[in-house]
Amino acid sequence: MEQQTDEPIEFPSGRRVPSVYLSGQVTGVSAPVIYTTFRAKQLELEALDFKVLNRCEVIPKGMPPAMAQRVGLGMLLTADFICMIPGWDDCDQAKTERALALKLNMPSIDE
Repeated sequence: MEQQTDEPIEFPSGRRVPSVYLSGQVTGVSAPVIYTTFRAKQLELEALDFKVLNRCEVIPKGMPPAMAQRVGLGMLLTADFICMIPGWDDCDQAKTERALALKLNMPSIDE
């Protein structure tokens, strides 16, 4: 697991790498589907030179939902962008994350 820092990630050229937080439905979806979906989007965005903040890699299995949401919101607050994974609109947590991102004028990378 990669440790996150407050320092911006930089390429050797000194160019800052933008970060993007992945948001999507996790409640009511099987763990393998969630991890596969989030990981596929992560790889896609990393190929475009984004530093991806994927809560599926950070939040341990079995963490209470309210606590997991607080961890996710903390990650979101450190991001430059939010990416809404299809099906997000069926999830209250993802709706909350999107609303916060919009309130903070955080650009969205949607499909």
